[in-house]
Amino acid sequence: VSHSSLEVLILYCTFVQPISTIETQTVGLDCERIHNVSTSLTGYWSTATGCKLLGNWWKPQISAHSARRNAWRIAGSHLCYDLAGSSSSTSGGRCSGGTGWESCARLCQRARWTRAALKAGKHVLCEKPFTANAEEAREVQDLARSRGLVCREAFHYREHPLMEHLRALLGSPALGVSSGSPGCQEASGGVLGRLRSVDVAVLIPKWVFGGTNIRFQESLAGGAAMDAGCYCLHAIRSLVGGQPVVESAAAVMAAKSQVVDAAMSGTLQWLEGSNTGLRASFRASLQHDGPLPVSTIDVRGERGHLHCSNFIMPVFGNVVRLTTTAAASETSNAKGSGNAVSTSVNRVYGSGESTYYYQLSRFVRDVCRVKDASKDGDEGALVMASTILLDDAADSIASMHLVDEVYVAAGLTPRLPSAKAATIQPVDPAIQ
Repeated sequence: VSHSSLEVLILYCTFVQPISTIETQTVGLDCERIHNVSTSLTGYWSTATGCKLLGNWWKPQISAHSARRNAWRIAGSHLCYDLAGSSSSTSGGRCSGGTGWESCARLCQRARWTRAALKAGKHVLCEKPFTANAEEAREVQDLARSRGLVCREAFHYREHPLMEHLRALLGSPALGVSSGSPGCQEASGGVLGRLRSVDVAVLIPKWVFGGTNIRFQESLAGGAAMDAGCYCLHAIRSLVGGQPVVESAAAVMAAKSQVVDAAMSGTLQWLEGSNTGLRASFRASLQHDGPLPVSTIDVRGERGHLHCSNFIMPVFGNVVRLTTTAAASETSNAKGSGNAVSTSVNRVYGSGESTYYYQLSRFVRDVCRVKDASKDGDEGALVMASTILLDDAADSIASMHLVDEVYVAAGLTPRLPSAKAATIQPVDPAIQ
């Protein structure tokens, strides 16, 4: 936050993951001086700004050539990529090591450090969920808009060509048009015709996060709805548009907890707009019995069914299966031949880059637009910059509002900011 050469702060970590698990501290990027490019998916960074690269939280297969090419293709100035969050144990914007980083990562006071970055004049890309609740999201976004800074919730999956493909099929709002904005666009249904149902599931096997994982701690705003559930809710909003309300929700509680959910399911409904009456369901779990993670989208309309698998990590394999039905009169002059059923199966990878590459590219592009508009004073550019800021604010606030409403519908309370929750249930330092 205090590093003077950094213009952007990226808070990017699982909401309550300890530094001992992700094994990453701070990474800096100077796009004009790429000295040391990692071959990992998140390794587009150099040490030019003096920040430290101490590993990556996962290591998928990607060629050194591709990583190096990606680094040069990302436009912009200096970026600070902070997977752990910041701590009181820092010096000159750099980690001083020791338990300070681990303690802070566990507390994960995301809103606190986002505010600090905004006050220091930094644009922010913040990992989901954006804050602990909607009230905190509004406070952070109010500050961002007052400073004219980009402050975006990092739902990386939405940036990938796979989601662009789904939006095109369903006639969904374009990327960058928030469903949280007043008078926002809604999906037309596209090739499926009028939408009848939407079902989204994000299920994480129980072996990934043990029952004592910090995701299950009240003091860290933990819960399945916060971790896996926010993906479900955001995907539904992104594809359908409009402003749904939570109709019902049911939680499966974590062991020995009356507050934290290990799994959450529920239904949403649209009460107004072109999709009035439409219902969507979601299932989110951190204790799934299956052997592998599941992230699926199923959309049914009056003319067919769309199924998408692995929408969160499409670079590791995805399937889009589209089945449509057309009346015989639409496909043939023959009479009495009934309806014609057509099924297509596609896999969408775009140029083969990861979701994180597409996310960072758009983020840097929008930061440059906002900076240029402020510098040049062009009226059209200023309108575009204002739209970027308003959309990011509306999107993150709408996301946290739905999460809050899910908890209320399930008979639970919205998550408290970590600083307040810690006074209720201190973090157990023995938990890994």
